[in-house]
Amino acid sequence: EAPRLRCACIDLDAAPINATAALLCRELLADSPENQVAYRAGQRRVARLVRFTADAALTRRPAAPGEAFRLTTTAPGILDHLTLTAAERVPPAPDQVEIRVHSAGLNFLDVLTALGLRPDQEGADPILGMECAGTVTRVGSAVVGLRSGDEVLAVAPHSLGAYTVTQAELVVRKPPALGFADAATLPIAYLTAYYALHTLGRIHRGERILIHAAAGGVGLAAIHLALAAGAEIYATAGSPEKRAYLQQLGIQNVLDSRSLDFADEVMARTNGVGVDLVLNSLAGEVIPRSLALLRANGRFLEIGKRDI
Repeated sequence: EAPRLRCACIDLDAAPINATAALLCRELLADSPENQVAYRAGQRRVARLVRFTADAALTRRPAAPGEAFRLTTTAPGILDHLTLTAAERVPPAPDQVEIRVHSAGLNFLDVLTALGLRPDQEGADPILGMECAGTVTRVGSAVVGLRSGDEVLAVAPHSLGAYTVTQAELVVRKPPALGFADAATLPIAYLTAYYALHTLGRIHRGERILIHAAAGGVGLAAIHLALAAGAEIYATAGSPEKRAYLQQLGIQNVLDSRSLDFADEVMARTNGVGVDLVLNSLAGEVIPRSLALLRANGRFLEIGKRDI
């Protein structure tokens, strides 16, 4: 709003040292061209792109075959304290399997965990990682249909690590056409979308569904499931690139989620009838405007962590 003024973002240690005030004063008076500055333990750091090299990335010795480790934090709330730590390989219970993790999905809930913002984990050791793809290494005595050596995808705790143990019912074989990285991104998104659309939403052929943030992971999963169910899709996304991508998928009714005009457009395209389901993860005025689009017996499916 005032381009003549130079604005900068200065990030200080969560636990400032005695010299922090002097460093901040010096930064303010220096009139430096840097607009992003961080101070860590008295050291000044600025934003720079540095070419990646494998040697520079080696912050710990390579893991030995069979050695277990996992990502954890010594101080939730401070991302600088994320670290790989040694872990014990626990034998699976009769109804469990152990998986050697090849790829793990990174979810927003993992970010909340690392930031110490999850009330359900308050006072407990943080669990980082919820989904993965890998190879079964051990199976419990009661497990059928899975064996050591199977390539699988799974919902599993501590999957941001070398090994994880989870319930056998949360594990399925990986389709050969999928690589490990692609497979690791599927479980949470598709389970969330399936539970919303089928278990709660009871979606069926011919119904209309409005999917907000449709270019995200859950949104794309919901699109595929809604298409398979024979529903008519109305989708929103927040940028021209995302909306163009949705149109490339064959979605005809693609709207802007950054504007409340989507509600009027939906009503116009449905001749004032509205939709049968709304899958929502957005906040603010979007919620009442979306609720107003529901026809009789419509279902509003909220997947955001908020009170509505």
